[in-house]
Amino acid sequence: MIKYCTFRGCEFNMVPQGNKILPKKYPLGAALLYLRGARKNLDESLSSKDRELIWIRRKELSVILNGIEESHKEESVKQSLVTYYLINNLEIEISLSIAMLDAASSYLSAALSLA
Repeated sequence: MIKYCTFRGCEFNMVPQGNKILPKKYPLGAALLYLRGARKNLDESLSSKDRELIWIRRKELSVILNGIEESHKEESVKQSLVTYYLINNLEIEISLSIAMLDAASSYLSAALSLA
């Protein structure tokens, strides 16, 4: 079973709905944690090769990425050293997450063509 919970009040097979997933306090840190958790969930589901779980985790990661994008459009952040590192780590996680979404999409496409 997947161990990582990527947002408050989640159940293990629940996908977040909408773009209002980040708390108002510490949104960068929360975004980083949510993204890492969702990426780990997708990585584990890819390892399990369960198509349904991969689809759910792929959707979860996609919704979180969209939520992060929406919240950062509305937010202006003062650049402190901590904020700089958070933004840098967040950009790295976003890149890794996009690559993982591509891998999940490829796996699901291959599974559908074999079915």
